[in-house]
Parts: sequence; structure tokens; C-alpha cells
Amino acid sequence: MASLKQRYEDNTEGPFYVDRDCIYCGLCAEIAPKNFAPSPEGDHDIVIKQPQSPEESRLCKEAQDSCPVEAIGDDASSHFFIRCFLSNKKFISGVVDFVFGSHYFQKYAYGKKFPPELESIRSRQIRKRVTLLMVAVLIALYFFNRNYRDFLPDNFGYTELIIGLFPINLNLILLILIGFLLLRNLIKIIYERKQRLFGYKLKVKIMAGFFISGIIPVAIYFSATQGFFSNSFHTWFKDKLNSAISGSDDILEAYKGLMQDDLAHYALLTVQNAPEKLTDIKNKHADTFLSQKIYEYRLSGAAFYDSSFNLLTSRFENDALREAWKPVKPEQIKFEGLLKPGFIFELTPQGAVSRSIVAFENNGQTYYLELIRAEADTGRRLYPTVKNTLTLFLGLSSLEPLVTKTYNYYVLTLTMMIIGWRCGLGFIFRERLLHRWISWWMPQIKYLTANLIRIFPPSRMMKSAS
Repeated sequence: MASLKQRYEDNTEGPFYVDRDCIYCGLCAEIAPKNFAPSPEGDHDIVIKQPQSPEESRLCKEAQDSCPVEAIGDDASSHFFIRCFLSNKKFISGVVDFVFGSHYFQKYAYGKKFPPELESIRSRQIRKRVTLLMVAVLIALYFFNRNYRDFLPDNFGYTELIIGLFPINLNLILLILIGFLLLRNLIKIIYERKQRLFGYKLKVKIMAGFFISGIIPVAIYFSATQGFFSNSFHTWFKDKLNSAISGSDDILEAYKGLMQDDLAHYALLTVQNAPEKLTDIKNKHADTFLSQKIYEYRLSGAAFYDSSFNLLTSRFENDALREAWKPVKPEQIKFEGLLKPGFIFELTPQGAVSRSIVAFENNGQTYYLELIRAEADTGRRLYPTVKNTLTLFLGLSSLEPLVTKTYNYYVLTLTMMIIGWRCGLGFIFRERLLHRWISWWMPQIKYLTANLIRIFPPSRMMKSAS
């Protein structure tokens, strides 16, 4: 942007002027020949006449907008933000064809047309707009799905299912987008360094500065979030977890009581009705009798022991249970007397196993009968570790939405930061704002430094310190 401090002294006094950024392209003299002309030195253009009519003002304004280095200024709109709103947005037509750089407020911010070698710039801008639009649509679908999923029908078709997968997996989509943007910028920087394009060193420094300045708050945010979760996450759902565990314990105790009553009842019926058949081991009446009772009482297996707990015979519903089963030992169970069954309940990888053992006498000898019921028949594992299953289902199901939502918000925040950096960098490089900011701030800094040195000279400071 043109600066009053940099204006040439040979400009005609008035609102329009040409500063020292002029490259002497002659474009302004072709647009408004009555107002602009080459200087006597022949190395820059100057204002030879201030506009006196609306037509001359319009031509001067078009010359100002078409200047490739923005070396033409006027007092009415010298400020950058005023130029944004008061500048002429019309296209310059019928001018030279080799000038492509211009103000950001003209169409596509590259003058009246694109050269063939810069056609990719237009495609890149279109791709950027489409990408941002797709991200906005995905975010809208994600929050719609989160807020209104209870009102949606359960029987989704293929189209609805595909559309629903995108917002549900928004975190993965954002991670892929982050990786694409980072990889694209890295490849672009490497390519520009190899081609030694103009301004690649400055771009690398700015990209590194933006990355370093952005990674610090991201790292602080991530560390604070991780510490917050690790220190307070276990207390958020303490009541729900305790109620889930107590509820699973109640269900487990009720299940154990039901199995104990059923198996004790069946064991007493078996030993009281036909004890002779159980003790007839030689004629294999015991095997037939046990197989009959397994089918009748819907058991998984049965075993018969002598007074020393030596296994006499056993029958099982399937081979898988036979391989997993182990004979009971005397120290595993306590009996209160004859015909008073003991009970053993086990949670195994094969499922919940209930075992009821009853002692009885026949012909003066003591025998033991074991009835087995397992909830894992023929490879089916209906209740794998009941207590753990209920605890995980009731407890973690209430924690899952919060964890997922927090993780999605974290990824969303990180993605928006990176997209903001990318768009901000593109805006800076495309509109040359960085050059304007540096050209405006550097004189101010030099002026302030000179005044500080004049007010507080180093020699006086050293004397006062000594």
C-alpha cells in the first residue's frame, strides 16, 4: 500500500501521489494519461495533474487499483482498512495484457485475467472453498446425528447408513484432513526449495514460525487435558460405577441362589429315589441312570464318587465340557451332614459353572453325587463371566459418550486450528499483507528506537550504572 512518507517530491500537490515502490511499468499513464506521466529522471511515474472532473477521478481510481505494486495512493483512502471499503471494484478492460498482479479486492485478486502459468492458482482457490464447504457439511451432519439420533428410525437403508457413517466417524475424517494438509505443505515447501522459487526462504521461516507458535498452545492444551482426565476421570461416574457393580453383584447372587436351589433339589430326588442304580457300577446301570437324569433335569453333566472322593463314573452332555471339567476335591466343599447338598459356583472362560454335591449312604457305605450345570453348551458361551460382563456393560456404557465427545471436540479443535493457519497463510501470501505490515511497522520501530537512544543515550546509562 502506498505510503505518504514514501511519496516522490515531484508529484503534483493533491490527494493522488506515487510513492517509491513504483516499478515504472507505465500502466497508470496508459489508463489516465492526463494525470500520470513518467518523471523527468525516467525511472518512475508521477502525478502531473490532480483530477478535476468525475471522469478523471474515475480513471485515477482505476489506475490506483490496477497498479501491480500498489504504489499509487490518495489521502482520502490511504489507510488500509478504508481502502478495503472505498476502492473501485470494477475490472480494468482494454489495458495491457502483461500486468496480472493487483489489489486483493479485484476479481480473484490477480488483475483482469489469469496467465496460463497461473491457472493453477484459480483451481487451488476453488479446491480450498470446496474443502471448507465439505468440512462444514460434515460438522453439521455430525452434530445433527449427535443431537437427533434418538428420533431417527432404526431400519436405515444403504444410503442413510453411508451418510450416517461420515458424521459418526468425524474424528477419523478430521485426522485424515490434518494429515493431508500437513503432508501437502511439507511437499510444497520441499518442492519450492528445490526449484528455488522467489520468496521460498521467507515462506519456510513463516511456516516454521506459525508451526512453533501453534504447537506450544496445542501441547499445553493436550498436557492439561490429559492431566485433568487422569486425575478426575475416575470420580465423574463414581456413583454410577458403584451402582453398576452392586447391581451386578445382586444379579450374580440371585443367579447363584437359583442354581443352588435347583441342583440341590435334583440331587436329593436322584439319591432318594434310586440309590441302588447309582451304586451299580459293574453292570453300567449307573452310566445309563446318570445320562437319563442329565436329559430329564436339563443338566450339563454328572459324576459319582466313592467315600474317598475317587471318581467312579461320570457323564457329560458334550466333549467340550468333559475336557474342561475337573473332579471335585474334598477341601473344595464342606458338608453339614448326609443328604445336605454342598454348592460350588465358578466363573470360568467357558462360562458360569454350578456344581452341587450331596452325600448319601447305601449298604453301609458313603457315596457322593455331583450334578453340573454350565451356561456354555456345545460351544455357546451365554454368560461369559457374568460379573465382569455386567460391570463393563453397565459401567462403561455410561462413560463411552463422554469419552467419545471429548475426543471428537479435541480433534475438531486441532483441525480448526490447522485449517485456520492454512487459510491465514494463504490470505497473507495472496494479498501481500505481510509486506504491508512489515513496511508499516519497521519505520515505526526504527523511529521509536532512535527516540529511545536520543532520550536515553548508552553513555549516560553506563555512567548512571557505574
